Amino acid sequence: MIRTFYKPVMDDPWGRLRALSFAIDTEAGLEGKMRRPEGVVDSLLAGFHGAFCRLGLVKPFPWPTWEAPMLTKEIVPALDDEMSWKHVTRIVRADRFNEGAFDSYAWSGALTHLARHLYELRETSNGWPKGFAVNPDGSIAAGIPVTAGRGFLRGTTTGRRYRCPDCREGWSIEVEMKKGSPLRVCSKNWHHLADENRIFVVSEAPIRTVFRTPLPTAPQ
Repeated sequence: MIRTFYKPVMDDPWGRLRALSFAIDTEAGLEGKMRRPEGVVDSLLAGFHGAFCRLGLVKPFPWPTWEAPMLTKEIVPALDDEMSWKHVTRIVRADRFNEGAFDSYAWSGALTHLARHLYELRETSNGWPKGFAVNPDGSIAAGIPVTAGRGFLRGTTTGRRYRCPDCREGWSIEVEMKKGSPLRVCSKNWHHLADENRIFVVSEAPIRTVFRTPLPTAPQ
């Protein structure tokens, strides 16, 4: 187990992929400064590699003769589902013959962005998780547990939900924290476990800023 995130997130295939994608982006942004020990970083990358395979995103097709442009994070938003898994497959398979290819695409942000893009394509509708019930008035259930990091920050939903004013694509939920003021967290940064009806913040870096965003005074 990679002891970076709350265990239920790492046990969930999509939660694991998303959480590790954010962790790798954070490590890449440090540029060698204050980075985790080498063994931990290697574990993050290995876990990220395995998460793609666990979700069945590596499929047989003639990838050596595939003529699509090589993956960059700039082209990710325009990729459909088929193009996305084909890029994953080509990179994972190529790594067998060119060791370090997978790590290079991960550090560049291309694979981490693609991981989150695939989640949006497969697991959300209009930016909202498909398995997360919404009331007729657009609100959600109050009292759903919300956990961040390794479980140190805890709260519950108030039921209020908004189209995120920052990214314009995700959805913000209002969270009443056990300690501190109410917070607003964008769905780009949290993962809902439908079986447990729990929410976990999977993005490390935005926690410090998103959690300080003032709440709107009225639903939007």
